[in-house]
Parts: sequence; structure tokens; C-alpha cells
Amino acid sequence: MNSPISENPDTKHFEIYPNPNNGSFEFVKSTEEQGILKIYDAQGQEIYSDYIQDNLISIMLPLGTGYYFVVYTNTLGTFSEKMIIH
Repeated sequence: MNSPISENPDTKHFEIYPNPNNGSFEFVKSTEEQGILKIYDAQGQEIYSDYIQDNLISIMLPLGTGYYFVVYTNTLGTFSEKMIIH
């Protein structure tokens, strides 16, 4: 079964650094495609959403320690990556 979400490093469409971080991080997308960035907590609750046009943005969120899921959707598909807040 094919999944619409890609975690294949060969098809990486964005990066988060540093990861792990303290809630302050950079989101860098690898294409000129505009899209929607969403961040979910470990329970699946959406805690952040933004329309992304720039290739690099700085994000500062008051997040508690734990695992989060960063999901970026553009015309090429939906891509996700785990993020750790310490």
C-alpha cells in the first residue's frame, strides 16, 4: 500500500535544523514550491500551521519537551519528519 506521506531521505523536500532543538529552529525547503507547514504534537493535535513561500524561515515556538511531527504539503505531495524538543 502506498502512503501519501514520504519519509524517504532520497526524496527529502525540507530540513529542520537543529534537530533536536529547544523550540527555536530553521525550516528549509529544497524546492521553489509554495506549501503549507504544519506541526503536530505526539497526540496528533495540530499546534502550528503556516503558508510557506520562502525557502528558509525561522520558527520559535514555546513547546514542551517531546516528539513532534513536522508535515509539509505542496503540489509534489506531503512530506513529514520527526522533531525532538529538549
